[in-house]
Amino acid sequence: MIINAYFTDGYYDWGKLFLDSFAYHNGQDYKMILNTKDLNKKQIDGLYKSYKNLEVKNEELDWDHLEKISGIKKSQLSKWKNITEKQKVNKTIRAWKLMIAGDDRIKTIRDLLYELPEGEHVAHFDIDTYVTGNMTDLFEFVKQNDFCTRLRIEKQIKRKGKVFRENRATLIYFQGYSINKKGKEFIDTWIKYIDKVNPANRQKGYGQTSCYYAILDMWKKYGKDGFRCNDTKKLQKWANANKGDKKGLVKRYREKFEQLKIKGKK
Repeated sequence: MIINAYFTDGYYDWGKLFLDSFAYHNGQDYKMILNTKDLNKKQIDGLYKSYKNLEVKNEELDWDHLEKISGIKKSQLSKWKNITEKQKVNKTIRAWKLMIAGDDRIKTIRDLLYELPEGEHVAHFDIDTYVTGNMTDLFEFVKQNDFCTRLRIEKQIKRKGKVFRENRATLIYFQGYSINKKGKEFIDTWIKYIDKVNPANRQKGYGQTSCYYAILDMWKKYGKDGFRCNDTKKLQKWANANKGDKKGLVKRYREKFEQLKIKGKK
């Protein structure tokens, strides 16, 4: 099992908290691969101090490429990046998140799936994750599926007889992959949907919408028994920064974690 996350430099404090809290509850034997953007040497060294079985794959953000595909000037994108990393995303700046979390991150996962050997498994987490428990059951669940994430498809169908909010049919803060033919085909299909829409024109939650479309395509081709894709809800042992400002919340979770360590030593 490979543990994976992706983040830009402004999420460094979240990266440290994720590593520290994961190690506290799950040990440091799992291989951890972090795909990062624009971290400096001091930051990278700090990550290696937090987790022994770690590989940091750091790259520079390609601002020229981001400007080209979005049609938005680099200066504006940089401002949006800073707001996204410290505050809650709003509709004005969502193009940045949709290019990073809903596009580049997914393509980085795709590259990782093609780099690793067949038969391996990947558990990918949003970096703004505070781990609160042991995840052995979750990782066993990943191994039983071609792809798994938080699904709200059946919930919506039960409520209104159909999926009425496609951008909430999946919640992709956690993604589990088996590296096999169908796992790779799924993420390739997902990326095809992502690339169909210019980042500046993507609607709220398009990363989740496009994930839903790819799942439907795979079920149509293979059936639900043929493409194993199931909901991870009952196996969640972490908290995400989906409410409030990012900077304030990581501070509060860090304080909570430090108190937990103190109690654990008593």
